[in-house]
Order: sequence, then C-alpha cells, then structure tokens
Amino acid sequence: MELVQLRMVRLILETGSLYQAALRLNCAQSVVSRQLAALEYECGGRLFHRNARGVRLTEQLMPHVDTIIAAAEQMIGSGKRQKADAEDEVTIAVGPQIASYLTGPLCKRISEEHPHIRLSIGDAVSDNIRSDLKEGRTDVAVFMRSGRALCADDREICKGETYLVGLPNSPATAAESIAFAELAGLPLLLPSQHTEWRRSLEAVASRKRISLSVVAEANTPGSRAAMARDGVGYLIVPLLEGRAAARLGWIAEDIRTDRLRAARIVEPNIPITLVVSIGHNRRKSVEIVAKIVEEMLSDLADPEPQPTIAEARAA
Repeated sequence: MELVQLRMVRLILETGSLYQAALRLNCAQSVVSRQLAALEYECGGRLFHRNARGVRLTEQLMPHVDTIIAAAEQMIGSGKRQKADAEDEVTIAVGPQIASYLTGPLCKRISEEHPHIRLSIGDAVSDNIRSDLKEGRTDVAVFMRSGRALCADDREICKGETYLVGLPNSPATAAESIAFAELAGLPLLLPSQHTEWRRSLEAVASRKRISLSVVAEANTPGSRAAMARDGVGYLIVPLLEGRAAARLGWIAEDIRTDRLRAARIVEPNIPITLVVSIGHNRRKSVEIVAKIVEEMLSDLADPEPQPTIAEARAA
C-alpha cells in the first residue's frame, strides 16, 4: 500500500468518479483503474461501490482513509521539519583566545538578525579541527594558525607572533626577544601533546636539536596563566599585534599591567594568523554565520596604530 494510492482513493471519493479523478491527476482513467484494482487486491475486497451515479466508498473503510493519510503526511512533514532544522543548525568552533570576545555578541546578533539559525559552539583547541571541518562535524572555525602557509578555505583576519611569557623579574623575559634555542632547560607550561600547537613547538625544538622541559600540561588557557602568575613556569603563547592584541589576547591584560612580561621568540620567529575557516558543508546558513563572524572580527585588522608589546614594556 502506497500513500499515492490512498490519496487517489480520497480524490475518487471527492469527485465521485474515476474519470474525474483521472482528470485531476492528469492521467488516463485506465491508470486510476489499475491503481485502484491493485489496492483493492491488497486490501482483500472492494473499496468502492460502483453505480450509475458514480462510486461510493464502503462504509467500513471510510473512517480509516483520512486517518491513514493524515498520519502519513504528518510523518513526512516531521521528516522535512527535522531536515530543515538540521540545515539551520550551524556548528562553530572558536579558539580560546577569541571565545570571550566573540561568542556572546555573535549569539546575540544571530538571534536578532537570523532567528531561524541555531548555533552550536565548541572549542577549536585540538589538532582535529581540520578533519572536523572536512568531515562536516564543524561548519565554521575561528582559531590561531601557526606557520606562514594558509589553507585554501582559511580567511585571514590578522597576524601575530609567538612569545615566551613569565614573571616581570624572570631573566628569560628580561629582554625584548629570546632565541628559541635558549628555551632549553626552562620550566614550561604547555598544552598536552595531542594539540597542534604543542606538536608544532616540538617540531621546532627537534630542528634546533633541543628538548623542551615541560613542568605542567594544561589545555585550559586560564589554568596555564594562573600557574605562570604563581611562578611555576613560562608560557609559550601566540599573541596578536595592534588592535587585536588589545581586544583578544587571553594573557594580554596581564602583560599590559606588567603582572607578566613577554619576550618575542626569534631564530626562528614563529608567526601565527587568526583565521576564519569554513568547512565543506556550505549551506546558506553556514555562509551567513561565517560572513557575520568575519565582519565582527574585521576591526581587529584595523591599521590604526596600537602600542606594541615592546612599547608597553617601555611604558
């Protein structure tokens, strides 16, 4: 039994004739007759009484047809609504450096301008972010990318450098810069080994033929910052420059107020870029969210002069 057959039965009932039903369906009457015969065979008896005035549905079946059709149409409608709901849910991963600045205002703007879009927000802190984007688990990602080369789907917001951060009286951060090789033997506070950031630092250390001495691992930036303020060890962190540094850095306020001090890592420099990356699932709702995210972050790349970390140290 198919839904199209039941709808045909209801149309026959409404018109009172196989001929009129065929006209409504824009098909030959023989097609309607065959469909009706097949349905009657499946049901084990006649569905209509035929007479000179047309056809009339049997009393036993009349209450059931509309109930079955309504239930089937409700199921179909529910499936369509679920599909539409899924298409209007956008999963966005946001790096910890940006989360406090972006997520609240973004949710507010989306709810005001595009109430049909629901955001699902997670952390962009693991090395799985690329595979998450590619395989559709994440629609939009906002994160710091280390290195100079960007992927085709990365939309650059602004740039920065990598710094060693410690207490103001720490010898390693006394100068404006420090060579990467001089990090050997320093007590470091780093994220765990499965993160892309940690692996990139280990790769540089390997090329420099030094070992990084990690006294504590923590993937939560706040935990690492607290340990740095207590003098447990040094942080190696990406910091944006200019306006972005003033707005985003999760450690920037500590550096501006001289609770902590930063020295840029050189030989080699480790450049970073704040990017918005969009996954392969480019639905309209995803494009809307990505565009709004870029607009909200665009002022971070404003060329308006801002104090550099070196100028902040001098002040």
